[in-house]
Amino acid sequence: MAKFIDSNNRIFSAGATATTGTTLADELVVAAGERMLLGVDAYNTHTAVLYLQIHDAAAIGNVSNSTLKMTYKVFADSNIGIAYTLFGTKFTNGIVIAASSTKNTYTDANNDKFMIMATYI
Repeated sequence: MAKFIDSNNRIFSAGATATTGTTLADELVVAAGERMLLGVDAYNTHTAVLYLQIHDAAAIGNVSNSTLKMTYKVFADSNIGIAYTLFGTKFTNGIVIAASSTKNTYTDANNDKFMIMATYI
């Protein structure tokens, strides 16, 4: 999946440039290493409820129940906006956002269901 990072360190699941349109994704590796997540915007294009999970991990292969920081229920054909206060939320290993078909464990939602945008420093 291609990513675009704008001048404000916002990362998008999109084409190589902002004008190429959006790409749907099951996960977005926002950043590796210690970071502060400021906010997430996501849109569930699927016809069923999915869970947007935010993990303290450097890569999708490192995602597990122990890396899960938060889960958000996103209804079918709906969007969600999440803001983590003025100072953000600290992630030690990195930030991975993933679409899951289950709430408390990561189960790949498959078939690229989300458009995701994250803001971090």
